[in-house]
Amino acid sequence: MTLREKRPSPAGPRRTAVAAVALALIGSVTGAGIAFGSDAATAGAGHGHGHAAPGDWLPDTPENWPLVVDRTRTPSETVTRGLKHYSETYDTVGGRQHIQVLQADLTDPNLRVGVVEADDTLTDPADETPSSMARRTHAVAGVNGDYFEIHASGRPVGGVMTDGRLLKSPKAGFASQLAVKADGTLVMGPETFSGTLTAGTATRALTSVNTVNDVAGGGITEVTPDLGETPGLTKASTLVAGHGTAGGFVVDRVRTGITTVPRLAADETGLLGAGDGGQWLSDTLHTGDTVRIDTRLSPDNDVTQLISGVDTLVKDGKVYTDPTGTPPSGANPETAVGITKDGRHAVVVAVDGHGGADTAFGVTPEQAAGYLVAHGAYTGMLFDGGGSTGMVSRAPGADRAEVVNTPSDLPGNTERPVANGIFFYSTAKRAEAARTVVVNDGKTVTTVTGGSVPLPVHAVDRFANPAAGETHVRVEPTGLATYEDGKLTPHRSGTGRIIAWNGSASTSEKLEVVSRLKTLTVSPDQADLDNGGTRQLTLSGTDQDGDRVQIPAEAAGWRTDPANLGSVDAHGLFTAGADDGGLAAVSASVAGATGTASIAVGSVSKVIDPMNSLDHWRLSNNTTGEPATLSADAGVVPPGSTESGSLKLDYAMPAGSGVKQLVLTPNVTLKTDTAGGHVPTAIGMWIKGDGNGIELAERYIGVNGAATTLYPTYVTWKDWHLAVAQLPAGMQFPLTISFVDFLAISPSTAYSGSLNVAGLQALYSPRPVTEPDYHAVPDNPKWLSHEEDSADFARHGSTLLAGDDAHLLASDPGSVSSNVMDSIAGRLPSLSPQARPDAAQFLGDMADDGKVADLRFAKSKMDALGVPERDIVGNHEITQGADAENGNYNDTFGDTHYAYGLGAARLIVTDNAHGSLQSSDPFQDPEGAQYPWLV
Repeated sequence: MTLREKRPSPAGPRRTAVAAVALALIGSVTGAGIAFGSDAATAGAGHGHGHAAPGDWLPDTPENWPLVVDRTRTPSETVTRGLKHYSETYDTVGGRQHIQVLQADLTDPNLRVGVVEADDTLTDPADETPSSMARRTHAVAGVNGDYFEIHASGRPVGGVMTDGRLLKSPKAGFASQLAVKADGTLVMGPETFSGTLTAGTATRALTSVNTVNDVAGGGITEVTPDLGETPGLTKASTLVAGHGTAGGFVVDRVRTGITTVPRLAADETGLLGAGDGGQWLSDTLHTGDTVRIDTRLSPDNDVTQLISGVDTLVKDGKVYTDPTGTPPSGANPETAVGITKDGRHAVVVAVDGHGGADTAFGVTPEQAAGYLVAHGAYTGMLFDGGGSTGMVSRAPGADRAEVVNTPSDLPGNTERPVANGIFFYSTAKRAEAARTVVVNDGKTVTTVTGGSVPLPVHAVDRFANPAAGETHVRVEPTGLATYEDGKLTPHRSGTGRIIAWNGSASTSEKLEVVSRLKTLTVSPDQADLDNGGTRQLTLSGTDQDGDRVQIPAEAAGWRTDPANLGSVDAHGLFTAGADDGGLAAVSASVAGATGTASIAVGSVSKVIDPMNSLDHWRLSNNTTGEPATLSADAGVVPPGSTESGSLKLDYAMPAGSGVKQLVLTPNVTLKTDTAGGHVPTAIGMWIKGDGNGIELAERYIGVNGAATTLYPTYVTWKDWHLAVAQLPAGMQFPLTISFVDFLAISPSTAYSGSLNVAGLQALYSPRPVTEPDYHAVPDNPKWLSHEEDSADFARHGSTLLAGDDAHLLASDPGSVSSNVMDSIAGRLPSLSPQARPDAAQFLGDMADDGKVADLRFAKSKMDALGVPERDIVGNHEITQGADAENGNYNDTFGDTHYAYGLGAARLIVTDNAHGSLQSSDPFQDPEGAQYPWLV
């Protein structure tokens, strides 16, 4: 049975709970035997494969996705004529997916596509965020583009063309290329670069454009001003440069033995080569020579824009495996683009991720492909993902695009600078007269006195671009409220109208200023802050009719109890106390209603390792090229420490390109503690800094094997300081410490110094762990309900209770599945005698993994039913193969394959947890092949 919570109103967060235990009573077993573990029995256990959900009450599930149980979509907003933006949320049995979508109609002459390179320069270690690219080029929307050399040169891995100018040639033999043809249509597929150099009678193949990595193999790459200054060539090279002429350039200088390419002037062109290519350049070209350069892209030599992707996901309308692709592994935030067969329509998506199953899980490349196919793509490509995934879009009436997805980089879900991106533009030359004026998105404004609330008012022209002229706003009656600089300030309670006009276009919306509230809510209702940290609190409420009310923080009376834990200013900004820790109750009172929030201040620390022994830590990797040592430093400890000493890292950091690392790795297994249900919110480490600004990175491995690398700070301080890395949502505890890394990325100057490290500790919220009350889902819809009278069961034969997929965890005794099992155990005695089960047969995945504690917890829930029970081995009971069934499972449940009688029936149970009987045979108890036993 699948249970879904009643969906709350769209105004608040939405959660869909799926109870992963399915139970059925099979009455009057009197016939022939049932073979469990067969294809028929397991056909429903797999995930979605591009199927429509059973019946008509579930959304369709995209190919390669887990079953989708709920889907919502926001209304489409017109960004500019021809381009719409909306978001989708999918709740699946594998977690939540949140997706931002742009739909482009390139048949509209108002819309065009462009490719933007970060700061218009290829070698750019700082790169540029998508929102900055959009603002700089006046784009209305866009997404990030190609892989790039992050923390290094910043150059894109693949090709780039902007407005007909080839900045960097695409990789040979690589299929994932997106290009815009002269007629504005989009094409996807391989684009092969070829070129020829001619100087007098001498000719030579041109390998590429601005691809400096090609010269190490003896090739020659054309260099343009777009490359920028490029240090760190892997081989001493020859650079021939000169002033441009039609079809080539005249040589002004020849330099040999260079390792840095200078930035060329705007009218210059160059050729760069090493090995055979460099020798040809120095032997053949001299000052004053004229060099002709002929280049071509095939099959599309008429493209005006080009950008390389990562992987081709969709071909001929079907999910495709690209033999040339370089897709990432696992589920991540992802950026993808799909186009129709004629190239005149596109869907551009940014999938959130790394936020956990409750917020945004992320997708695999195969799932991204399934999503594009489900949304009509004939051809589709994957672009850079992870923290690089970013989408910007202009809200209706706004003058610039803003970030609309939730970037995954921490802290703060910050937008990552990237190498390039794909952007959309309106072709309109100027703003035109207003055609439509909109107030508050066309909705009634309901608020209270005591402050000001934002009031969006905008006017758009026939292209849905911000209109020319000034938009005016007035309130009637005039004494009810005033409007200024985008804010509405009510002066008394009452009812009126907000009137807005621009030229001949006008509109009005109802205004209600209420004097009494029915409810008041403080958001967030729970928060955890470090001492001295801040959190903005916002208010919302309902009036006496239950309608939503906008409430400014300034309208409230704020109170913090106890007062020593923090304070709230008039604008709702809570500031945690500097010294004390504990739980603060923050309340706000407005118009007769009160709302509260609970804020945990400070943290409780538990030492993971004191970091004072070389038996526990070593300097495992030093990529600086300079000597570095890790030593025990007796007597040097953080303030208040009672330990004997710390570890000291002496190092030298040279200048130069690339990532230079000093990696400290534990010699022993170090883990966080999850005793009592507490999981850490952060990891702290004491560092005695030297002020050089070296960057700190830390990697942690979750219990599910997923690795997370955090970059919490730069060591800009001197003396001791506790460096804190906030742990992102979705991590699976306990965590194993993988390494601590001190690094510099392409430092411009050399320096040396010493750092001390000590007291690696997990930081826990002071908020006590409480088990939430379990409430059964009320008023299940008719399609989810099935009732029958147990008295109708036949009075002869046997009754078998069957169930599966509870995914029970000892660490989560209050889960839905655990409560369902308890409910069933309590209800069985109330059944009519003939319906009470004689035995229970579970069909696998009753435990979420093959760990002893979780298997025993699952068995305890089965035992509580009070009838003889057995289980089938599922892939979760063996931790996806990591814990073989002849180990923990066998110790807990017994035989891995078996047969038994129940009344007149014979039940046969086999094990195909590894995918088939044969692949599961090596892990059997009793030992031996199952097929001969079965037949």
